[in-house]
Formats: sequence, structure tokens, C-alpha cells
Amino acid sequence: MHFPICGSREIPHFLCEIMSMLKLACDDVSAYEKAVVVTSIVVLLIPLSLIMSSYALIFLAVLHMKSPEGRDKALATCFSHLTVVCLYYGPAMVVYMRPSSYHNPRLDQVLFVLDPILTPLLNPLIYSLRNKEVVCAWQTVLGCCLTSV
Repeated sequence: MHFPICGSREIPHFLCEIMSMLKLACDDVSAYEKAVVVTSIVVLLIPLSLIMSSYALIFLAVLHMKSPEGRDKALATCFSHLTVVCLYYGPAMVVYMRPSSYHNPRLDQVLFVLDPILTPLLNPLIYSLRNKEVVCAWQTVLGCCLTSV
């Protein structure tokens, strides 16, 4: 990008992301901001809508299952997958798709940290809670902690 920069060249983010760069420019960047919104729709909403529609079809199929154990296992798997999808798409949608009048640099910083750090951090926990042995171990640990207080 070849925009003249007004004032400080310090970006109030952990990452060099496009919207924070556009806020430093002296020129009219409204066309670029609109392009970011359109790109956000293509990159975020279209894949998310395809993912959610496929999960809707999966839920419909699961609801028609006759085995309660199989239904519970399938729902647990779908729930863990959807949790990760929400952790990935949620912050990106808040950052890139909210009106500029609601701009909050601190919130953007927190949300940018959530995506690369929180999601991978929670992935093992989310997926391991589907394992009965892990759930029993957590219950034992929490039971010991709660009884000692």
C-alpha cells in the first residue's frame, strides 16, 4: 500500500492488519474499507454459511437416529466441532464486519489474540472431553479440589 501516513507510524495492534493500516493513512481510503468488507463477506460468511448448513443437515440426520448412544456421541462430536468453528469465525466477524462507528482498538487487540492463541489452546480440551476416561479424570480432580476446600 502506498498511502501517506499521518502522524504516528505506530500500529495499535499485535499484528500488521489491513484495517489498522488504513486508519493511519491521510488519503481517502473508503474504497479500500469497502473492499475489506466485501472480502470479509466472501472469506467469512460464505464458508461459515456452508459449514452451518452442512451441520444443520448432520443434525437432522442425527435426530432421526434410533440409538440414543449413537445420537449422543454424534451430537458431542458436532458440538465440539462447532465450538472450534465459532472460536475461529466469531472474533474475525466482530473485527471485520462491525460498523466503523463501533471501533474499539482494545477489543480488536483482544480478539486478534483469541484466534491464534485461544483456539489452539482449547482444541485439546474441547476434543478430549469427548473421551470418557478424560471426563472421569477431570471429575476426580475437581472432586478432590472441591472436597479439600
